[in-house]
Amino acid sequence: MRIIVPLLKLGLAGGAVYVVADQGLFSISQKETIDASKRISDSVPEIPGLESYTNKLSVGISKNELISYWNTGVKVSVGALASLPTDTKELASRGYHYLKKELGKQMK
Repeated sequence: MRIIVPLLKLGLAGGAVYVVADQGLFSISQKETIDASKRISDSVPEIPGLESYTNKLSVGISKNELISYWNTGVKVSVGALASLPTDTKELASRGYHYLKKELGKQMK
């Protein structure tokens, strides 16, 4: 029973990522990303209160800029997750060599 809830959450998150990727939101071309974003925003009903919230922002961001910043954040997050195994391996190797060197100094 304890494993059902995390698997359900993982399935929902995976499904959401699949649908967004299938729509072309994670494409390489910025034009394709903008087109996919427009298709998705046209298919999803307007979020109530979004305009009043963006008007309260002191920076004054438009809806398109907000989507662009969101896409950039998603790309950076996915890129960090993609490089996580390599980075972890490198850092673990460096830590191991450092400890080996320090323990070698202590033993002498």
